Amino acid sequence: MNPQKKRRQDSEKQQLILQRNSQLHGVLLAALLAVVLLVFGLVNLLHTKRDFSENENRKLQAYPALTAASVLDGSFMSKLQSAFADQFFARDHWISAKLRIDQLLGQKESNGVYLCQDNYLIEIPEAPDPAVLDRTLTAMKEFAAKHDDLRMSAMIVPNASLVMRDYLPANAPAHNQQEDLFTVNQALSPCMQYADVTLALKAHVRDGVFYRTDHHWTSLGAYCAFDASAELLGIEMPITNYRVHVLTNSFEGTLASKSGKHTAEDTITAYEPLGTDVSYYVLYDSTQEKAGSVFVDSALDTKDKYTVFFGGNHPLVTIKTTANNGKILLIFKDSYANSFVPFLIPYYQQIVMIDPRYYYDDVEQLMTQRGVTDVLFLYNLSTFSADTALADTLGAAS
Repeated sequence: MNPQKKRRQDSEKQQLILQRNSQLHGVLLAALLAVVLLVFGLVNLLHTKRDFSENENRKLQAYPALTAASVLDGSFMSKLQSAFADQFFARDHWISAKLRIDQLLGQKESNGVYLCQDNYLIEIPEAPDPAVLDRTLTAMKEFAAKHDDLRMSAMIVPNASLVMRDYLPANAPAHNQQEDLFTVNQALSPCMQYADVTLALKAHVRDGVFYRTDHHWTSLGAYCAFDASAELLGIEMPITNYRVHVLTNSFEGTLASKSGKHTAEDTITAYEPLGTDVSYYVLYDSTQEKAGSVFVDSALDTKDKYTVFFGGNHPLVTIKTTANNGKILLIFKDSYANSFVPFLIPYYQQIVMIDPRYYYDDVEQLMTQRGVTDVLFLYNLSTFSADTALADTLGAAS
């Protein structure tokens, strides 16, 4: 055989072998990818579904039922996508892995949370829906007009994104809550006492008025707000001496879980007032359980250690004290109030706390039964701006 022809045949044979190997490699790679996707799909379908994320402190979307109506209106696909994201196998680990990659790429934001100076995590605020905010403010004004014989006050607390604006990443876009506070102040000031605690919080930023890993203010932040608003609330000669107790040094809040950044832990403290002989007990009205303290020690063994204050949020909580002064305070609140209310205890005969998100009874009837003399609306601005439950509750009462 011609040597040149033989070399050509050998070359063609080698090319054919390489082509077959390449095709086989492609088939094997596709098969491997299919197996990986199948395994992940099966794991996601078969692993235990969760109703609640302790890490993120929120309810998780369950897989929706397939109905013709839900398919036609688009809600099925929307809920299915949310459920797949919420129920994804090892979700928390994937969030942390994504954060590490983002940080290598220079990202300063993770899942709606800014990664800020001094290991602070600050939630990115959203602009409020004007219609929702206006409805709430209108309901509050109408409620105040109806009860103009009561001492009416409001404290809408700015979030860390405003108070700690200097801590945000350089040029970080963030909705300016100052405009929202101005809107709230302008609406409420004519009909009730309005406590703007922004400057009081800003003055103590470096002392730690917000947690590094959670969206709540600290006990110090709550105290600064109390100290700034006591006179407005009608409290004469407020206590200035406290003994501070450390409840835990290992609090890791919801922003750590949401962002995937787990590099800091917070300290939760309790302020014990000195120089007062007022005693009290707490009644959780929905369960009729009584407690001798606002602090629930068992919460310190859970993920959400902030629930050490009252054990978290409840529809209705009553604090009865030995301060026999006839002052009965009704508070419409969110979770920011939980660490603020302990500072109020020595000054009222009774404090009634309502969380409108969980309370469905007649507020008007409750106020008459308890003989309410003072009312306080206490919310953080982000929750207040998006809340619809307060207007519903006040509307039911008016």
